[in-house]
Amino acid sequence: MLQSLLYPLRPTPLLINFSASILVWGALFGDIFVLLILLNNIILPLMLVTAAKYLFLVLEKTAQGHRDPPYLSHTLWRVFEEWRPYQFLMVALVVYTLSRWLWSHDLGNVAHVVVVVALVFMPAFVGLLGLKEGMAQALNPIALALFMHRMGLAYLGILGMLYLGYALVGWFYKSAPGLYTAVLFIGYILILVFHLLGRVIYLRREALDYRPDHSPERLAAAREEALIDVRKKHMDRIFKLRESERALPILLACIDTEEDKLAAHAWYHDQLMRWDRKWLALRHAPFYIRAMRDAGDVRSAERIERVCRDIHPDFKVD
Repeated sequence: MLQSLLYPLRPTPLLINFSASILVWGALFGDIFVLLILLNNIILPLMLVTAAKYLFLVLEKTAQGHRDPPYLSHTLWRVFEEWRPYQFLMVALVVYTLSRWLWSHDLGNVAHVVVVVALVFMPAFVGLLGLKEGMAQALNPIALALFMHRMGLAYLGILGMLYLGYALVGWFYKSAPGLYTAVLFIGYILILVFHLLGRVIYLRREALDYRPDHSPERLAAAREEALIDVRKKHMDRIFKLRESERALPILLACIDTEEDKLAAHAWYHDQLMRWDRKWLALRHAPFYIRAMRDAGDVRSAERIERVCRDIHPDFKVD
């Protein structure tokens, strides 16, 4: 949990939050920042869209199983590549405008209700947008309720974090730290909530039917599949030379090229033991057994040695 709380304070999210909060604060006090008086109509919306885009990158990368936040890249400034940041900001603007109008008409209690209800559905809305379900689905009450149900008790935890942040923002705004601290803390809470949402989506990806294309586990599976394909090609070559003395040196050379040599020994030994004639398996077995002994797996080494001895009583390992 501590690692999640510190996530928004890591260099890249902290830089994004600091930059966006400075611009928001500067827009509210434009008489202080002459540059922002001239350019805030361009810079501020651009920065807000960029920050919102980064929030969805945080959600996506975390949902894929990555623990590190996204790095800054030139693609982050391509603000017209997708609509999710605009959709999120548009809904946030509607809630903000409505609550502010209610406050201005002495309907503060109603404004609080609007904000509270919006915060209840906000994580589900963001989660559906993050899963690229589309704006219509993200605003569908049934889809929102189903998403909240599938998230389980973790959704209540995210809501608790969100409401605690909302209370602290109000306290910061009214107390000594002032408006800038409140704006900065809003950015912190948003990054934290998007990160926590991504984390829960990753942990409950089966319940949510989420299959990330670029998760570490999928990348690992793809690497493993590619490695198996290479091994099979080597085995085809070795099979053609199975009656030759060259077969064992070629086999050992193939194993030596791999990073995890013990795993390679195990895979090749299993394949060799499936052949009708097992003389190559018996010649390879001592190298496999010694590798297991070096790795401290004496029990498995003894088991393989017994199997080999059952095939050939004179089998032994020096």
